[in-house]
Amino acid sequence: MRRVVIAGLMIMAACGPGLPEGATGQEVYNASCARCHGSDLKGTSLAPGLGPGSEFVNKDDAYAAQTITRGRGSMPSFGNALSGDQIERVLTYLREQP
Repeated sequence: MRRVVIAGLMIMAACGPGLPEGATGQEVYNASCARCHGSDLKGTSLAPGLGPGSEFVNKDDAYAAQTITRGRGSMPSFGNALSGDQIERVLTYLREQP
């Protein structure tokens, strides 16, 4: 049952309302990522942290962009929901966090 709930939440996150093309990296993160990864970037029971000290900081941008675009493991694909520019902006936002 827990897996069904988690899958449903992830689908809702992936299918949320579209963002303006010019949305900032923080806006993209808040609308598309924070629900699972946490508004503080520290992760939740659904997904790992993406902030300082997380494993994410050691991943290169190509790996991260591919993960966002195609999904990985239990993370859904955002390739149809976010443009390449929006993905670049959210990665820049994540890399800039102290």
